[in-house]
Amino acid sequence: TGEYVRRGRRLADIYAPDLITAQRELQEAARQTTQPALLQAARNKLRYWKLSDEQIEALEKGGDIIERFPIHADQNGFITRRMVSVGDYVKTGSPLYEVADLSRVWVVFDAYESDLPKIKIGQEVQFSTPALPGKVFTAHISYIDPVVNPKTRSTAVRAEINNAGQQLKPEMLVQGEIMPATGSLSAASAKSSTALLVPKSAVLWTGLRSVVYVQVADEPAPAFEFREVELGERIGDMYEILSGLEAGERVVTYGAFAIDAAAQLNNQSSMMNRLLEESGGEEKKTEEQSTPDYREQTPEAFKEQLGKVIEAYLLLKDELVAGEAEKAAEHAQKVLDRLGEVKMELLKGDAHMYWMDLLKGSKKQARAIADSGDIEAQRKAFAYLSAHLTEAVKAFGISGLTVYQQHCPMAMDNQGADWLSTDEKIRNPYFGDAMLSCGSVVDTL
Repeated sequence: TGEYVRRGRRLADIYAPDLITAQRELQEAARQTTQPALLQAARNKLRYWKLSDEQIEALEKGGDIIERFPIHADQNGFITRRMVSVGDYVKTGSPLYEVADLSRVWVVFDAYESDLPKIKIGQEVQFSTPALPGKVFTAHISYIDPVVNPKTRSTAVRAEINNAGQQLKPEMLVQGEIMPATGSLSAASAKSSTALLVPKSAVLWTGLRSVVYVQVADEPAPAFEFREVELGERIGDMYEILSGLEAGERVVTYGAFAIDAAAQLNNQSSMMNRLLEESGGEEKKTEEQSTPDYREQTPEAFKEQLGKVIEAYLLLKDELVAGEAEKAAEHAQKVLDRLGEVKMELLKGDAHMYWMDLLKGSKKQARAIADSGDIEAQRKAFAYLSAHLTEAVKAFGISGLTVYQQHCPMAMDNQGADWLSTDEKIRNPYFGDAMLSCGSVVDTL
């Protein structure tokens, strides 16, 4: 493989008894001049075998029967795959070689579904590859896959480009940028000059709204404020801000996730706290509230019982990593059983009421997982369950376990979500094998 061949080059010889029989039939029909239809049928049969008219004419005149049938390349290109060896038996229609004409190639990109309304057939795309630093190629979109990949939430966008110098190779990694259509370029430029824009890297995702961190003015030390914003259109590497920011305010463009993680550890307003607000319960956690610390007054027996809940939760997490919906439902039921065994009367006063609120939300989400056979629905409920149990561990503590709070910023449609694990190594329960190592450790509990 890898050899360049020209059209017509002999690639292989095949011995075919049926071909020998067909040639003999032609010579017999040629001798029977009274049956021209039979002769024409014999000729057509050999044409089906890809014999040329010159070879057929020679056979009619009594030429030697071809015992080994030559196979020739039908186009110029590189042999990229050989599917037979000497002496193999092949059936009619079996492929022998793959010959790829690399003078013109396809370039396939993955485009997020949110960007699809802005992508059109014929748009210019500029792309580069790490194999050729500094080299930028230009092509035009020729095809947009009509189906979105349910795991990556992206679709394939294909462009075609001449490759006369053979610089682009099959399976090369490329990164591209789709250029605005000529007719809309001026409009986009005009809009970007008047709209309030922030870099894409400044935005964290949480629910229907999004989050940025804004620098607090007139503070002696650097301080940042959690701010929800409403996004408009994406313009290049920027997002339009419809509400939530004022012109002149300074936002964090790099490192916003680290600030959010620090805010969460300090029980301050953060992106992750939004999950608790959405997940259910009588008294939902709000941005102004923080996780109370009842660990010193929590009896050891309660911590042990909560530890049993976390042990069942960890088994549920492992099944979501493996993508096993049926087994995940079984382990969710075990989480419900362990939650039912926790003796709430061991807690008093505010601690008791706080646990009752977390218990209600935890049971609701565990029941949703147990009753569902859909892995994606289970993973969504698991994000809310994880938020409740993380709060419980922080508030009351557990015995016999060291757990790590881990975070994936792409979970929940880029909202981000946490989970608990006894292993520092990331094994993502929200994407499984699709993005197994996506995430980071944000706290040790």
